[in-house]
Amino acid sequence: MRVAIFVGVFPCLSETFILDQITGLLSRGHDVRIVAVSESTNEIQQPAITELKLLDRTEYLKENRTGRSANFFGCLNNILNVSAKSPLRLASTVFGCWPFTTKKREFAKLLAILDDDFDAVHCHFGPHGAEAVAARKVLGRNYPIVTSFHGSDMRPGDGTSRYSQLFELGDGFIANTGYTKSCLDEFGCDSEKIHVLPVGLNFSSVAMNLSKRVSKNELLKVVTVARLVHIKGIEIAINAIEKLTRLGRRVIYQIIGDGPLRSELQGLIDDLGLANSVTLVGAKTREEVFNAFSESDIFVLPSIEHEGLMETQGLVLQEAQAVGIPVVASRIGGIPEGLSMHNQQFLFTPGSVDDLVERVIQIEKLRSQWPDIAADSQKFVRENYDNA
Repeated sequence: MRVAIFVGVFPCLSETFILDQITGLLSRGHDVRIVAVSESTNEIQQPAITELKLLDRTEYLKENRTGRSANFFGCLNNILNVSAKSPLRLASTVFGCWPFTTKKREFAKLLAILDDDFDAVHCHFGPHGAEAVAARKVLGRNYPIVTSFHGSDMRPGDGTSRYSQLFELGDGFIANTGYTKSCLDEFGCDSEKIHVLPVGLNFSSVAMNLSKRVSKNELLKVVTVARLVHIKGIEIAINAIEKLTRLGRRVIYQIIGDGPLRSELQGLIDDLGLANSVTLVGAKTREEVFNAFSESDIFVLPSIEHEGLMETQGLVLQEAQAVGIPVVASRIGGIPEGLSMHNQQFLFTPGSVDDLVERVIQIEKLRSQWPDIAADSQKFVRENYDNA
């Protein structure tokens, strides 16, 4: 098969599920072309990016640091290329792209890329699906377009204001949880076109160490892996660590990830006097993330609702469970669906510092049960999220 994968930023360090899809397709002998709006500015990359030379398979719609760009002359060339077979297509394309605004230059580049004999186009995130079906309509192509929704693309009102054409012309939609499917139903998407398919992980690559789960060390090591954005609720966990410290618990908290709230969160850490126990360590590769899981006792994901958005799955929950550490997470969105029965008892009220503190103390008191929690978690992930 010849498949186009349409994404926003590539390579994106935190979107390992997209990388896994690409590498999985390549390992099965498929021809993959990556279409990305822009290139990541993060210098840290997953090893597979260079090992498989994935940038050589990537086309960018925006100007990027390697110099490939959708400039005026490139845009004009793209329009002529995609329109050469049909005067009607030429007229409609020129009319649609004039004047050559940045957005229209990018659309012209997208037209040139998608004017090819693909067997399928898979779009990650709703806006890219909407652009792809619009491009296919102009091009008169008939390959199927499938769009995966992940959460940040599901703001209230998006269904009617943003995705009406996508829902009408798209061939299929992937929801990572039942919660995501219910949102798409509410948006007006044809339920028969929606397929619930959780984002998975390569379980065979996860380093497991159940023996570590029985540590008697009084120092409790807590870890979070998340983008530093409002919906992740990181400030809730930081305040919970402060309260645990006041209660006499010896706790250290490592926050892996980067984002626009980094300075604000560092200010909160300093204001609470937690510089010696809470650390913002920045973005890490997947291998480094799994190593951090193995060296930690508890994983916390304190997600909240922000501007109508909620966590739809949170693959990091399954990754932490695959390693075998107890998971504390907010009872919100699609999170409960992704937890084993043991870990569901540690769900807490979103935004509640006190409830989070109680769940951490509860886990600490259950140290003797950590091996059972790990075994249950790993069985749950293997049965429901293993990409193999």
